[in-house]
Amino acid sequence: MKKTLIALALGAMTLLPLPVSAAAAFPTGAPDAPVFTTEQTKANQWIDAMLVKQKPADAYTLLAPEAQKQIARDKVTKISQELQKKWGKVEALGFVRWERFTQADRMFYVMKFEKAPVVYCALVFDKQGGLENFTLSEVAQNQPAKDKDKDKTKKK
Repeated sequence: MKKTLIALALGAMTLLPLPVSAAAAFPTGAPDAPVFTTEQTKANQWIDAMLVKQKPADAYTLLAPEAQKQIARDKVTKISQELQKKWGKVEALGFVRWERFTQADRMFYVMKFEKAPVVYCALVFDKQGGLENFTLSEVAQNQPAKDKDKDKTKKK
């Protein structure tokens, strides 16, 4: 009995280094981490300039050169003014997800504005990490159905 227990203990001890050697054989680094960090930094700068501080000229400079050719600076200013008028100031925001594609990446945020409880923001980046496009859309809130029979309990 003693010999069996000793043999099992020795066998278990020889298996302990296997997970360590397997980890060395298959490194689990995150090769996309630097790209994610760069794009998230730029996204935060753009959100801060465009939506928090409401400085569309600063937000425009964060766009990639190709994007700046597609949209005029005054158009970004107009969009900023319309958003301010329609939704007010940003009250809260949260990162939702990051998607990688062959030619572009997308970053998603959910935001709360003074006049809009849920706004979805998507930022599109090219493979060089340049901010190519953005979109903001208000998420429609479900209104509770009006209870037609709510006065049934009242006596007539």
